[in-house]
Amino acid sequence: MKAEIVPLMAVLVALVIVSGCLSTGTDLTGKVTDVQVDTGPDSDASQARKCPATCSDGNPCTTDFCSEQTDFECNNIPLTGKACGDNSVCNQGVCEERVDNCSFIYGGGIMTSSAEEELERCYEESFYKSAVKSVDTAICDVIVIPEYLGMCYAAVAYDIDAMAVCDEPQDASSRDECYLGFAGAYAKKYVFMGEACDEIVDTGRRKECMALKDKVYEAVGVKEFYAAIVGDRIHSYLVLKDMKGRTTAADGSLTVYIKQTDVKGEEEKRLFSSTLDVKKEDFRLTPLKGFGEEDIAFVIGPIYATDFEELPSENFGTFYVTFYTSTGRAFFASEELRF
Repeated sequence: MKAEIVPLMAVLVALVIVSGCLSTGTDLTGKVTDVQVDTGPDSDASQARKCPATCSDGNPCTTDFCSEQTDFECNNIPLTGKACGDNSVCNQGVCEERVDNCSFIYGGGIMTSSAEEELERCYEESFYKSAVKSVDTAICDVIVIPEYLGMCYAAVAYDIDAMAVCDEPQDASSRDECYLGFAGAYAKKYVFMGEACDEIVDTGRRKECMALKDKVYEAVGVKEFYAAIVGDRIHSYLVLKDMKGRTTAADGSLTVYIKQTDVKGEEEKRLFSSTLDVKKEDFRLTPLKGFGEEDIAFVIGPIYATDFEELPSENFGTFYVTFYTSTGRAFFASEELRF
């Protein structure tokens, strides 16, 4: 009998101790309906809990974080499409090498502009940079989307200045993209590679490539403006320049304004004004200032005295021109005249 009493007493003592720490309630059936831990008057359970110093799992292909919203527990979310090293990209939380996981972002659906940017960034970080660094186009060959395969080859071709690299892809569309990318890279430095455009088979892509010429030679200002009285007329011309200071031409309109000025340059009256529509074809090889030199220029006029609204009553005048390009640029120039 004594052997059975000891365990019973131990249970009773344990219950007494627990009753000092737990507050329980029961329903009419005697079941426990609530249990609260008495942490003492000076403690706060919510403040005592916090995230660990780090949640990093050492995997570059997971997003690691912890917050109150995660109940102070670490979460490691697997990633897809993120570059995780040279020629490596994340696939469902796993860093894989030499596999075109960037194409997973494409998903076969309609591409938005943000998705295209993300996809191109993935290819650049995972393939283009390492292919250029090692001058190894074999790194490009695992890319499954022809457009980006061609762009990878173009990156190498441009870096070593060898357009022939674009002949290497087996797929015709990839070769076209390579030539287009090669020409586009040079266009950013205002160099037009028309020979690359000539190699493109697809008509639309070739047209897109040839359009780079307009961007390369886009007018950005006036290279030279000249106006002088020759006999009974005013001879004048305008030469435009591109970003590199080269002579160029542009579609647009030209406003011509001649005013009479006094010796101080102040306007006395308007003598002539006109607005002309201008096409690139209107810029032609023209003798400059009568010294035998020639350049591509737009010849204004000639303007005769009979074209004036009023005849000048003083000896001084100013010839103003403003050229407005079809792309929204405006260039201004003037020349003093002595009647």
